[in-house]
Amino acid sequence: MNRAETISELMSLVASIKRSLQGRSYPCPDGTSLTSGQLGLLFALKHHGPTSAQELASRLSLTPGAISQLVETLAERGYVTRTPRTDDRRTIDLSLSKNGAGQVDAIERKRHAIIEQSTAELSDAELMLLVTAHQKILQALQNELKSTERKR
Repeated sequence: MNRAETISELMSLVASIKRSLQGRSYPCPDGTSLTSGQLGLLFALKHHGPTSAQELASRLSLTPGAISQLVETLAERGYVTRTPRTDDRRTIDLSLSKNGAGQVDAIERKRHAIIEQSTAELSDAELMLLVTAHQKILQALQNELKSTERKR
């Protein structure tokens, strides 16, 4: 296989892995389940702290309307809290509730176990090589994005 074919195969595999992880619903310990979009929003809140719906829409590449729908469902379940900002009462910060954090932590442990099981046949050296390769690809993509944004 030449380099162009190998790159095409890599892109196809990465897309398939992403679909495999996103194409499932995630059962929560409280008996409900989350879609991949809902889970993505909860992970964003977990890792980036309280933020506005507009900031979330930008971070997740979703429309404000889509964020609004996701937040409404998650707030009704008690996973997300809405708090007006002290410096600008027109802006509402969204954050993960204690209940939401517990649900996300449980799902995160389960996802970790799935990846651990899926990579069980890789040697430690192969796994490290895979991680290193993905880090290099991600860094190159982030650098390209920064370069493109500077040109605008």
